[in-house]
Amino acid sequence: MTRRLTLPDGRSTAILFLHGYLGVFPRWLYWRHCRALFAELQAAGFRIVVPSVSVTGSVARRAGKAAKVMAGLPEEQIVLVGHSMGGLDARDIARHRDPGRRVIAVLTLGTPHRGSSLAHWAIHTPRGLARLARMFDRGALFDLTPEAAAAFNQRVPDRDDVHYTAVVAQRPEVELARTLVPYGRMLTAEEGPNDGMVCVASASWGTRPITVRADHLELAGWSLPPQVEELGRPFDHLNGLRQALAQAMGV
Repeated sequence: MTRRLTLPDGRSTAILFLHGYLGVFPRWLYWRHCRALFAELQAAGFRIVVPSVSVTGSVARRAGKAAKVMAGLPEEQIVLVGHSMGGLDARDIARHRDPGRRVIAVLTLGTPHRGSSLAHWAIHTPRGLARLARMFDRGALFDLTPEAAAAFNQRVPDRDDVHYTAVVAQRPEVELARTLVPYGRMLTAEEGPNDGMVCVASASWGTRPITVRADHLELAGWSLPPQVEELGRPFDHLNGLRQALAQAMGV
């Protein structure tokens, strides 16, 4: 069953969708599989904004750019939705870059709130893909380590007047998109159950996290092979986002 989303308190509201690390596609293409939901939200009166920020930059750099976009919006209320690293950007914006205190909700999708051992792997391994990531990195890899995440959580505590909701994805290795299997295997050995990029313990945040059967890419609608109905693939990301937004906004 789906539900129609309405403006919280009837007040003008903008929803910013913040992309994750290595969101190399043009900003709207990153969220292309969410366009049907965007159209539904716009029809209900929400303004949908998709900022484009540094794909390998630090949280501070990314959040600063998105906050400038937010500052130019006229809406009374702001909802921040962040996929992966974008969730850290959202928390930073809500805490330190919202002087008008317009942010009412932060929804994170597979966000590494406590970092990821994959960041350590990317920083230290001599393998090709990791070397390439380091070559183009502008601070993101360090910010995604568990040590940096712990410091971030000290600097960026939650606001009492903002609703924080986390969507936590999990799939066993046999259900992951093939491209995520090697990373899921590493995470399972180091940190336990995960979505192929972020472990369950790291993605959990707030008082009422939402657990779904999906991998990291599926949270943003990118359902790569294999497509097997018995494995719950593809994940119904539109209804998942709709329900998560409703909980986050309390509507």
